[in-house]
Amino acid sequence: MHPVIRQFISTDRSLGDVAAEGTAADAPVAQALRLLDAYRCGDDTATGGFQAARSVSIERLDPDLCALFLATWALAELVPGDAAEAGRTGTRMLVDRAGALVSGATPPAVRAHVRLAEACLKGAEGDRRAEVDGLRAALDAVPAEAPRRPMFVAALAAVLAEQGRLDAFEEELERWPAAGDGEAARLAVYRFVNQVETGRVDDAARTLPLLRDAPATDRFAARALPRYRVLLRLMQERPAVLDDGNHDAPPGDPAAWPDWALTLRCLLTGRVHQALRWARLCERRQPRCILDADCTAFNLLRAELAERNAPAARRLLEQRQARNNTHWLDDFFLARLALAEQQREAATAHYAVALKAADQRHAGGRLDFELLLAPEIPRDLLVRMTRAAERKRPSAARVRRPRRDGGPSAPGEVPRARLLGVSRAMQEVRSAVARFASLDVPVLITGETGTGKELAARALHEKGKRQAAPFLAVNCGAISETLLESELFGHAKGAFSGAGAARRGLFEEAGEGTILLDEIGDITPRLQLALLRVLETGDVRAVGDTGTRKVRCRILASTNANLDDLIGRGRFRRDLYYRLRRLAVHIPPLRARPEDVLPLAVHFLNEGRPADSPASLDPGLVERLTLLPWPGNVRELRNTIERMRLMHADKCHYDADDFEPPAQPVARTAGPTAAASRTAADGREERAAPLRRGRAAMRRRDVLRDLFRRHGRLTRAEVAATLNIAPNTATRDLAALCKEGFVRRIAPSKSPRSVYFERRET
Repeated sequence: MHPVIRQFISTDRSLGDVAAEGTAADAPVAQALRLLDAYRCGDDTATGGFQAARSVSIERLDPDLCALFLATWALAELVPGDAAEAGRTGTRMLVDRAGALVSGATPPAVRAHVRLAEACLKGAEGDRRAEVDGLRAALDAVPAEAPRRPMFVAALAAVLAEQGRLDAFEEELERWPAAGDGEAARLAVYRFVNQVETGRVDDAARTLPLLRDAPATDRFAARALPRYRVLLRLMQERPAVLDDGNHDAPPGDPAAWPDWALTLRCLLTGRVHQALRWARLCERRQPRCILDADCTAFNLLRAELAERNAPAARRLLEQRQARNNTHWLDDFFLARLALAEQQREAATAHYAVALKAADQRHAGGRLDFELLLAPEIPRDLLVRMTRAAERKRPSAARVRRPRRDGGPSAPGEVPRARLLGVSRAMQEVRSAVARFASLDVPVLITGETGTGKELAARALHEKGKRQAAPFLAVNCGAISETLLESELFGHAKGAFSGAGAARRGLFEEAGEGTILLDEIGDITPRLQLALLRVLETGDVRAVGDTGTRKVRCRILASTNANLDDLIGRGRFRRDLYYRLRRLAVHIPPLRARPEDVLPLAVHFLNEGRPADSPASLDPGLVERLTLLPWPGNVRELRNTIERMRLMHADKCHYDADDFEPPAQPVARTAGPTAAASRTAADGREERAAPLRRGRAAMRRRDVLRDLFRRHGRLTRAEVAATLNIAPNTATRDLAALCKEGFVRRIAPSKSPRSVYFERRET
């Protein structure tokens, strides 16, 4: 057994400490483990772990150590919790490969660590049901007396507490190690969060004094306690006490309420319009309403329902359910939605289910709190609904949730590829796809990030004779060389440590279908040679195998790199380039075809809407959209339009006041001088990073001045989003820069949303 594994399963010390000791401490895998674990535990300076991980050769690693390494790498990738990035091919490959290494001989602690990575990936994607199931599987894999069991208990307890489901876990919590006040306080944190989530105000108030000794290094406590203390205060206070007229208090004020709490305060005091404004502001700053399951994650849904914006509320609920992010309160929100749609009988049925669920979870206080946050329901109607619901409760569990036609696709369903655009360039792309689809030769698809290269590849597959066979896409730049080689070509039994069984690669898995090699410019010279052999002969040789096998799939490749430049620098084989480029499709950037912006925007705006009530754009907004450079291309346009739609879901006509440009515009520069300057600036910024991460106003305004030097003009919303600060803090910083003469305030119209700030040339 490897020394790192022996220490890992026999102690409860951190993986970083375990990897830092012993004779193997200087090995590349130990160094990578140490840095990855430090980054996962909150050390933002340990980002070098990702580069160290890519340089590790996994063929000769002990299988248990390899599984532990890959799972830790995946957990570090998931630290930011960015849902858009959580489903990346690289992270999923790491998790899948770690899972493939698990066998009956794998130590329980290592097996649980792999299951933990699988569960965290599901949680980052918003699938809360699979996250809980995965965490339970991780816990079940560890014996009750194992030193590391408390770590997996804590992971599951944190998730269950934020969903108000910790009561069913109490038997396990009773066995929590009681060594020291710190552990007792840590346990109290989970119980406190659960008590607030279920609305047990008195119990939470009694638990609150026990939290003083919570360990400062507990990331869950540091993140959750400030929020739940405020939430408890909101539940304790009466609406009349909360209505102090201070709804717009600056968040920088120590006595002020956080932005998310202002949404709840406004709902509690009947200020519905202000509640929706705060909810949209919070969602704009930190999108979370679809992914999270704690009490504050429903703020935008609550505010839309309070305004009786039924289409917006239904869209939010369907997006959550499509991700398997379900909550016992869903029926209560469906009852409110049915009332907004004038379906009182359906509302009563859903309300009955919510009442029953509250009884089962001892969460009557939470349901009472939710009723206070529903000012659109008249009190007399609520009384009648409650009486009717009491009669329906025995059979209410059989209520079927309605689903609107045209709703989101089921999870895992792949929509048909659509290459939209009216420009001549897109007409040529569609024409090329139509011509090349039936030809069984490789196609090289080029274009900047976000232009739709994978969409073009799917269209080539769907329009050709292989459409009934699988379409597989792999990001060649997301994972290390050895891992990618095994994924593409497979491996023989015993080919390397941990290869307990033979495994087919993606070339074989694709069968008669199509495989897309995305970011082909990032593969190493050795893999380039292996890929050239596949293209020339149609043969693949699995890692560790002596024989070859024929593959019948069609190979497509895509890249945003300049392959001619890479060839000139000796980083890409010229013969492979010609093999891949037998047919080529180039997708121009969006800035080169501005006439496509409007049809794309209208398409994104109307996705999922009923055909009889399409949305429209004001001419002023159309002009703004077409004038923007869109450095992120179609992907950036889509995200921006979807954000605008989410923030103003009650509308069918959108004007310039509804639009917020992308938060971080990318300045376009050209030429070697600009590139050299940018490299030098990046180096200076990297050296100054420890200072720039400070939260002092002086450091924050230094960063803000750099933003204006790079971009010239910024809005308050862009400043707040880029610096991750409250809007009122951004206002104060901008006012300070105006006072010193560094920037000036520009107001093109009377609307406050049109205001932006421009750097003074002097």
